[in-house]
Amino acid sequence: MPIRDLDSFALAREAPLIATASRGVNGIDGTLCTALGLAARHEGAAWALLGDLATLHDAGAFVLAANLSRPVTAIVIDNGGGNIFGFLPIGQHPTAFEPHFFTPQALTPTTLARGLGRLVAEVTDVDGLSAALASESARHDGGLGVIVVRADRATNLSQHRACWAAAEAAALAVLESS
Repeated sequence: MPIRDLDSFALAREAPLIATASRGVNGIDGTLCTALGLAARHEGAAWALLGDLATLHDAGAFVLAANLSRPVTAIVIDNGGGNIFGFLPIGQHPTAFEPHFFTPQALTPTTLARGLGRLVAEVTDVDGLSAALASESARHDGGLGVIVVRADRATNLSQHRACWAAAEAAALAVLESS
């Protein structure tokens, strides 16, 4: 979940970061609309970090975005169907996990956004993401910009596990040296 990634991995900043999270009736409904509503009351640019399924569950937000006077950028982590349950023990059992917990969709966030008139930057690596973020940061017109970050589920899971293992090892080292 992108909000958990922000909480776990965001670097310390001097300037304050106002972060909000939205939990709709079914968990992800209305996430992008919530960001648009917050942006309407916020001075300057606003950014929304969300997953591919949350984006698809909030298609109406792309229509509402046409009325924005401030720039808002949606950064969509697209791993092809969500992977929150892949972090649970059931994720280690592909014959049970794939048909019952993984939810690939025929419509992609890119297709949806472009079909509703949004400009989309698709990126697959850090350099592409940096360039897309710089481009969106320079934008001063209103409306919704979309950056779709293509992510491999297996790679994402292994990177999270490696980070958590490193954090655990560092914490244990501090505790053992005390």
